[in-house]
Amino acid sequence: MRREKRRYSPFRYYRLNIILGILIFFLGIAVFSVFVCRVDKFTVEGNNVASEQEVMNASLVEKYKNNGLFDVLYAKFYPARDIEFVSKVRVHMRGFHEVVLSVKEKNLVFYTRDDKDHFIYCDKNANVTQVSTRLVSGITPILGLEVKSEKVKEGQILPVAGNRINALKVLLKNKKSRKIAMDSIVFTEEGNILVTSGDIKVKLGNRSGLEEKLRRLAYILPMLKGKKGTLHLEDFSENNTDIVFDSKKKTG
Repeated sequence: MRREKRRYSPFRYYRLNIILGILIFFLGIAVFSVFVCRVDKFTVEGNNVASEQEVMNASLVEKYKNNGLFDVLYAKFYPARDIEFVSKVRVHMRGFHEVVLSVKEKNLVFYTRDDKDHFIYCDKNANVTQVSTRLVSGITPILGLEVKSEKVKEGQILPVAGNRINALKVLLKNKKSRKIAMDSIVFTEEGNILVTSGDIKVKLGNRSGLEEKLRRLAYILPMLKGKKGTLHLEDFSENNTDIVFDSKKKTG
């Protein structure tokens, strides 16, 4: 019986070479990462609140952290999560011997406290960005909002009365755009607003005409530099432009 001739297959013919080529390729990467990408320097950038150690512990595997290529690939597939005050960490190499961890922190514009004494940090739109037991310096405190802890969720708007949220947005917008120094903002039980700026207390009254009151405040505050007392803007309106400053003698 005549034997059937096997069909020629380039893959079958070169199969061994292809397999060997793949093995050599991955072996080359392994050798390159171990001997060439040996890391002796770690740089953490963009962090103001989170510590360098917190970022490194969450982003790198201790056993392999001196292997730069592994660090980058690991972070690509298993990005760091749940680092307090951090939204994202990008791990990349700078040269062959330095790993850089670029940190993007959460937006912290103001904070308030809930009924369990947690610090609730929010952005300019009053969306909750972080709940923590840690107080971060340099963030404007908002007092008198009466926040229930069980209703607070990160990524959602601060659970307080809508009229206070609207007033808060106006205050924060003007604080930034008009460069008004506000050390604290207080909402009273009666619905009035009190702002402190250094040794100056500013009574803004209720939300009525708040935008115009803040416009006037931005103009007046620089003239009160070095003074102490209470500025009354609660009755300021188009029909009543009288503004009273109760001066107090500074001590010390």
